[in-house]
Amino acid sequence: MLLAFATPLGEGTNTQAEVEAALFGLSWSLEMGCKNIILEVDSQLLVEWIMHRTQHPWSIDTQLRKLQKLIEQIQQFKCKHMYREANYVAD
Repeated sequence: MLLAFATPLGEGTNTQAEVEAALFGLSWSLEMGCKNIILEVDSQLLVEWIMHRTQHPWSIDTQLRKLQKLIEQIQQFKCKHMYREANYVAD
C-alpha cells in the first residue's frame, strides 16, 4: 500500500466518492513517479466500468474520462475488486 487517505467530498453518491478516490489515488501515484499500479476498490461496478466491461451511468462520465486519461499514462495497470471488509478504513 502506498497511500491511505480520508477527505470530505461534499454531497454525492457512493459511486461518485469511489471514482473521486480512484482519481486522487492515481493522480498522486503518477506524481510520485509510479509506473506499475494496482488499483484496489470495493466496488465491483467501478472495476467493470474502468475495464470497459459494462456501460457506466452518464452522471459519472466526466470523472471516468479523467480516470481513463490517467490510466493511459501508466505502463502497467490492473484494477481489482476487494471486499468491503478489507477496506474498512475508507468506509
